[in-house]
Amino acid sequence: MLDAVTTKETRDVTFEVRVSNAAAEVEWFKEDTLITEDTEKHTIKKEGRKRSLTVKKTRPDDIGLYKCVLPKDTTKAKLTLIGMYISLSMPLVE
Repeated sequence: MLDAVTTKETRDVTFEVRVSNAAAEVEWFKEDTLITEDTEKHTIKKEGRKRSLTVKKTRPDDIGLYKCVLPKDTTKAKLTLIGMYISLSMPLVE
């Protein structure tokens, strides 16, 4: 079962599950979008019975529901950010 994660922006977060069969394949999703491979944004690992998805350098567009889908089961967890950075694109006008 995945655990919900609350973290600060720019930190890496890892979702982990343990499967009953070391050969089991899983698929990772953010909302309904399949995460298919390692990228600059995501790392997917398979170590024994542990499966993990790491979201690197979290940003506001990473907020949402993440799912780990197995052939006969699905587990979900929410990623939330706190203390998000805000920058101004234009100077304030008095």
